[in-house]
Amino acid sequence: MRFSRPLKIFAVVAASIAVLGVAVVAFAPDWIQRSIEESASAELGRKFSIQSMEFLPTELRVKINGVVINGTGDGKFVSIDQIDAALDWHTLTRFMPVIDHLTLSGAKIAIARIEANRYDFSDIVDRLLAKPKSNSPVNFELRQLNIEGGAVDFDDRPVKKHHEVRDLRLRVPFLSNLPEQADTNVEPVFTAMVNGSDVDLSAQIKPFKEPLGASLELKFSHFDLTRYLAYSPISLRVKLASGVLDGDVDVEVTNRKDVGTVLKAKGQLTLGKLDIRELSGAPMIALSQAKLAFSELDPFARSIRIASIDIEGLDVRVLRRADGFNLDALKPLQAAPKAANVANTANTAKPVAAASWQIAELTVRDAKIGFADETVKP
Repeated sequence: MRFSRPLKIFAVVAASIAVLGVAVVAFAPDWIQRSIEESASAELGRKFSIQSMEFLPTELRVKINGVVINGTGDGKFVSIDQIDAALDWHTLTRFMPVIDHLTLSGAKIAIARIEANRYDFSDIVDRLLAKPKSNSPVNFELRQLNIEGGAVDFDDRPVKKHHEVRDLRLRVPFLSNLPEQADTNVEPVFTAMVNGSDVDLSAQIKPFKEPLGASLELKFSHFDLTRYLAYSPISLRVKLASGVLDGDVDVEVTNRKDVGTVLKAKGQLTLGKLDIRELSGAPMIALSQAKLAFSELDPFARSIRIASIDIEGLDVRVLRRADGFNLDALKPLQAAPKAANVANTANTAKPVAAASWQIAELTVRDAKIGFADETVKP
C-alpha cells in the first residue's frame, strides 16, 4: 500500500512530536526541578527543595510535590504537600499567562517574631526588596486559586505567645490585572480555625482599580480575648480571666485621594463569659452576655450609631480604698510627654473632632452591684 507524500510528512511530524513529548515527560522534569531549586534558593537565600514533579503536556499542567523552604534553623519555614497548576491554551494566543487553576494543598508556614519589627523571615523580605523593580508589570489572568488544608504556626517570642491557624481554606474564583477587568469584582472566601475559633471571611474587592474599594463580610465565633491582651497598645492594670467574642460584621472600605480612607461597618458583636479582675485576683466586673448591634461605625470620623445594647447577668464589685476606688484601675495609664516635645506638640497639634455616638436602646437584665468601703471602720 502506497501513502501520499503529504500523509508521509504528517506521519513523520506526528511521530516526531510523540517522541519529543515522551522525551519531555521522561527527562525534562529532573532538569527543570534542579533549575527551579537552584534559582529559587539563590533568590531567597534559603534552601528551596522539591520532592518530585509531574508534567502533563497535553493539559499544560504540572504537579509539584513536596515543596520546602528551609527555616533559619533546622525547621521548615514553608512546606507544601502539592502545587497543582495548569495553563489555559489561550496563553499561547494572548502572549500572557492565563492560568486555568492553581491549587496549593497542605500548605504550612511556621514563623516567629524575634523583636518588635523583626521576624525570622525578614532576611527574605530584605533580600527581595533590595532587588530592582520592574517598570513593566506582567499582565495575567488567574481563573481559580485554591488553598486547601493550610496551617500557620506563629511564635511571638517577645510576648511569649504561640498562635495556631488550622484548616485554612482560601478560594479566589477570578483575578486579573488586565485593564478591561478592572471593574470585575474579585470575591475571595477565607475560612480557618484561629486559636480554636472559627473565622469566616468573604469579600468583594477591585484590587486593580482606583480608587481602591472593598466590601467585607466577617464572621467569627468563640474568639478567646485572653490570648490577645499582650497586644494591647496601652498598659493594663487589670487582668482578663475570661471573655469570648462572636461577631457578624459587614465592612465597606474606600480609599479616595480627596478624603483618604473611609471605613464604615455595621453588624453585631456578642461578648460572653466576661470576667475582669484586679491584678490580685479579686473580682471587679463580670457578665454572662452582652449583645451590641450597631447600624454604623466610622472609626476615622469617630462616629458610631448603636441600634441596641442588651446586657445580661452584669455583676459589678465596687471597692473604696484609701487611695481610691478599685475601678480606677480600668482607666488607661498615660505617659507624661517629654519636656523637650511639649512646646512643639502645642504648636503642631491639630484639633481633634469630638466623637459622635448614639444609643437607640439599652437593656440590662439580672444585674447586681456590690459596694464595700474600706475607709470606714465599724
